[in-house]
Amino acid sequence: MFDVLIAPGIRLFNWQLKRTSTGGWTIYSPAAKGGSPTAMIDPDARARLVAAVQLELGGERIGPTRT
Repeated sequence: MFDVLIAPGIRLFNWQLKRTSTGGWTIYSPAAKGGSPTAMIDPDARARLVAAVQLELGGERIGPTRT
């Protein structure tokens, strides 16, 4: 699990990465019912979240997320 600061004062807690069947990654929040994906946040925040996680993974591609 990881926490991501997506904007000043806005932090998303306990997000997880899961490998997809194609070898990519899906980002989801285990706290949300059913492990809802990043689609539950606004598109700009989602883009910042994905960019932050990609940086942590050394530039590896993230997505698409489950909807």
